[in-house]
Parts: sequence; structure tokens; C-alpha cells
Amino acid sequence: MAIVAAVMVLGRLGAWILVPPAVCLIVGLHFLPLAGVFGQPPYRWAGLLLVVVALAGILACAVGAAQGTVRALVGAGAALVLWGTALRVAGQR
Repeated sequence: MAIVAAVMVLGRLGAWILVPPAVCLIVGLHFLPLAGVFGQPPYRWAGLLLVVVALAGILACAVGAAQGTVRALVGAGAALVLWGTALRVAGQR
């Protein structure tokens, strides 16, 4: 719901370039409580790193990066964090 709300608000503002960082931020923040709920400390790291990736995307927007650059930065960064987390959690079993 938070992602849908963010997309709707940013879309109405014409700030489409901020959608990928906003989605990444929301996903990152949702990992923080999940770390405790599921007893998975790697989720805390995933959440923190996704927040950092989102902030990097916002900073890229602020300095005038192209929309494709922001998408690539946030998309690749989020993919690396999530794949790394999946490998880490799978390796604990």
C-alpha cells in the first residue's frame, strides 16, 4: 500500500524519476522489523543497505542525473543487496 501511495503521489507531482528510490526506500524499511520477526539478522543489513541505495538514488536525482541513470543505480544496487541477502540466508541452512 505504501508503494502504491508513493507512486500515486510522485506521479501526480510529475516526479517519476523519484519512483525507483521511493520503492527501494519502502522495501528497505520493511526489512528492518522483519529481521526481528523472523530472527534473521541479515534482513537488518538488507534493510539498511537498501535505504542507502535509495538515498544514493535520491542524491543522484538531486544532482541532475538522467532518469535511466537513477533507475540503473537503484535497480542494480537493490539487486545486489537482495541477491547477497538471499545467498547469505540460504548459506545459514
